[in-house]
Amino acid sequence: MGDNTLHKNKKIYQFDLEGNFIKEYDSVNDAVIGIGATKWSVYNSLTRNNRCNYKFYLSFNRDFKKSELEYLRKEHKTPVYQFDLEGKFIKKHESSMDASKSLEIKYTSIHNAIHLKNVCNKKFYFSRTIDFVLIPDKKRLSISKPVYQFDLKGNFIKEYESIKSASLILNINRSDINNSIHQHSIKTDFYFSRTREFIVPDKRRIRGKRNDKTLYQFDLEGNFVQKYESINSASLILKINPSAISSSIPRNGCVKGRYYFSYDKEFTVPAKKAQFNPLLNGGKGNLDFVTDTHNEIINDDFDDEDEY
Repeated sequence: MGDNTLHKNKKIYQFDLEGNFIKEYDSVNDAVIGIGATKWSVYNSLTRNNRCNYKFYLSFNRDFKKSELEYLRKEHKTPVYQFDLEGKFIKKHESSMDASKSLEIKYTSIHNAIHLKNVCNKKFYFSRTIDFVLIPDKKRLSISKPVYQFDLKGNFIKEYESIKSASLILNINRSDINNSIHQHSIKTDFYFSRTREFIVPDKRRIRGKRNDKTLYQFDLEGNFVQKYESINSASLILKINPSAISSSIPRNGCVKGRYYFSYDKEFTVPAKKAQFNPLLNGGKGNLDFVTDTHNEIINDDFDDEDEY
């Protein structure tokens, strides 16, 4: 575009789409205010002969002739034919601009669809000729595939138009849905599949390791609380990172300061050991019987970056 500052104080002349003179402006800034357009749009019209606000042409030359618009008028008035995703004819539009206004699709999207033969707005193809042939082996990546949602027992819940649609409605990361489809992971409370027929995998995996042993939960006094089918099941119900649960079992560690977990129903709370606490006995210090701090599991909350 060049240095726009060189044209800042030049007079600007405004014309309608037929090339008829409308108004004169003392500078680019005056034209921006008078027309109600952005400065970029004004400069773009001046240097590239593009329309400004789809309504006007701008020029530094007062003798702006209609002949200069011949190519532009031809481009804007060339018919555009609309087709569905199967290549079937839908409608004829007088121009790309007419199709843009009629379908409420960006002009640039239609223009790119015509020249690149891309799918426009995930719904249509556009062509300058009525003899449009859909390329059979063309990869239409923008066409979405349906996604089916299931509960943890494999019961069907709902169908979504695409992964993006499911992600927005359920407020779940797309990567989690994608991993569920391809790896049958259950980082969320659901399974997802590309097919309507779905069977829950026999073996659930946590971080790539099998772990479907029965798990028992105990309180701080060692009293039995609840039984779970696996670490994964306990993780989903209690909203605790599965790695925190699995690492606490061999060390008899306390998770979240409230739970103990074990593969055995008979469980004994770890014995407390004496540690010298200098803050007790008025600052003189005394023995404080506490649970071994080595067994405390600190990182027990869900981390969205963990895969299991």
